[in-house]
Amino acid sequence: MKEKNKIKWFYYITLIAAAVLLFVLMYKAPFRRDDLAWGSERGIQRLRNGFRGYNGRYIGNLIVLVLTRLPLALTVTIEMLVMGVGLWNVWLIFKKSKILLMIFCSLALLAPHAMFNQTILWVAGFSNFVVSAVFVFYFFRICLELMENKEIEHKAWMGRVILVFLGQLILETGSIYMIFLFLFTGIYIYFQEKKVPSYLIAYFVSACGGAALMFLNSSYRAAVSGNGDTYKKINISGSFGELIRSWWEKYAMDIFPNWIENIPLINLVLIACIFLLCFWSRSRIAKIIQFLGILFASWIIFNIQNPRWNSLIPHGEYLNAAVGVAWIIYIFTAVIIQNTTLSGKRTLIFIVGSQLFVTGPLIIADPLNERCFFQNYLLWVLLICSMMREIQMKISERELPENVKTRLELVPNFLMIGTLCVMMASQFMSWRVEAIRKMEIKKCREEKSESLVLPNNPSGNVYCFGDNTSNSNREWVNKYKMYYDIPDEVELTFIEYNAYIDMKKEEKK
Repeated sequence: MKEKNKIKWFYYITLIAAAVLLFVLMYKAPFRRDDLAWGSERGIQRLRNGFRGYNGRYIGNLIVLVLTRLPLALTVTIEMLVMGVGLWNVWLIFKKSKILLMIFCSLALLAPHAMFNQTILWVAGFSNFVVSAVFVFYFFRICLELMENKEIEHKAWMGRVILVFLGQLILETGSIYMIFLFLFTGIYIYFQEKKVPSYLIAYFVSACGGAALMFLNSSYRAAVSGNGDTYKKINISGSFGELIRSWWEKYAMDIFPNWIENIPLINLVLIACIFLLCFWSRSRIAKIIQFLGILFASWIIFNIQNPRWNSLIPHGEYLNAAVGVAWIIYIFTAVIIQNTTLSGKRTLIFIVGSQLFVTGPLIIADPLNERCFFQNYLLWVLLICSMMREIQMKISERELPENVKTRLELVPNFLMIGTLCVMMASQFMSWRVEAIRKMEIKKCREEKSESLVLPNNPSGNVYCFGDNTSNSNREWVNKYKMYYDIPDEVELTFIEYNAYIDMKKEEKK
């Protein structure tokens, strides 16, 4: 009993430490609130225009306007509470398993650096991508419960109809996905029960209504036609052959890298989970799945060790992307053949299917960046944890020594501690570069220099217009000048971090 109490307290202390560290990271992040866009008169002007010609994320835009005008500590506190609601839904999806919740948190915090900074650490990204993910996970859980024949209270579903409508006005991919979510839940229940609950029909109608309101915004018509002042582009014009060719190029160059290639850790953990699930099966196809898993693991490790190999051979990017298609087919097949519980298999298939419906609309959208794949990343983590739940159930069927069970319960805590260390290390360079930039800006003002050279962040593209910026992107450079009060007449240039360090060494000589 004492041992279990110690583990319980260790769990809570680790979770609190993670929350405190995340609060600090969110509070200290450079260029965090994008005050010169949403927090300025520019944001108010968008509101006065009803966001016409900008986008249909009406609720998401309103959230940004509010959060950029609150004290920073209050903004971060609200964001932490929103993420808490999302984790509460994850906890319920996993049947209140603290171990799986800890694993989910750990893997979610290990998101690629640019994705993490563009969603968790940037207010505008948070308001659209994280808030939308919370809505999606909430109704994902509701649909799973409906498929398990759980009754819903009358008052609850009426309020949820309104929530569905509001949730559709946050993010385009989330809006499209929610329609398919309710549609396929209704189809599944109809084949099981030969009827569809009226409240599920109400959810579907509300989802369609919200999506219609979003996409009636003039920015989307301009994005399709290519006319008008909009940052968006929707690629659905041209002959069938031209569309297929451009969509495949879009997948190979933009979607595949962010959806699959840039998350090798997640891919390797997925293979390990599939391998373990197949371990209890004696069928020949399970052995084939394990063998293919070894081949895919080899491919992932080869990509890690040779990140530029595909640029050294003709059409190497397309070859790599084709392997990515095989990877998705592999995961879907591995999920279908698993000898798991009915609810477990249903959840796994539902998550993999959700990946396809969240990713599908991106094939016609432009521009794409890392934050567009935040929901995909969370779905991968959800898939891993769902597989671990099935593995956990299989292990519990076997008698294990008490000390072994105790040690297994400690693993997620140590995983979270490792995650916190990685987070600190990954953000340290961003803080260091920010400190160097502020020092150089201060020196430039004091000496009244006509030029200013600042280092790029070696951690990669991280914020709205990129913490790394092309010097040709004068809009971003001018915005940076305004944000840090750099005189207009100063010629501002960004160079690679290593080049900056070498330049400083030469100056000392």
